[in-house]
Amino acid sequence: MLRLIHQVFALAIKARFTMYLLSRVLLSLTKHSHRRDKEHNDAYLAEASDTCDLEKRTQNLDHRASIQLTIESLRNYCASREG
Repeated sequence: MLRLIHQVFALAIKARFTMYLLSRVLLSLTKHSHRRDKEHNDAYLAEASDTCDLEKRTQNLDHRASIQLTIESLRNYCASREG
């Protein structure tokens, strides 16, 4: 019986460690994605030739961000309706 309890605890510790590693990997991927997007946006804005071009590029980035937010909201809504 004691051996069974020991095995259950060992499995629980392994499962927790696996979940910890998985969460770190996902966090790392997300962080890299955000960093890559920021660098891309900064480079896009740096290519502006004058203030009018910079304003247009800023509006384009804002528009893209609002579209992404809408898409994510719709995905979350659909997922909540399914579950």
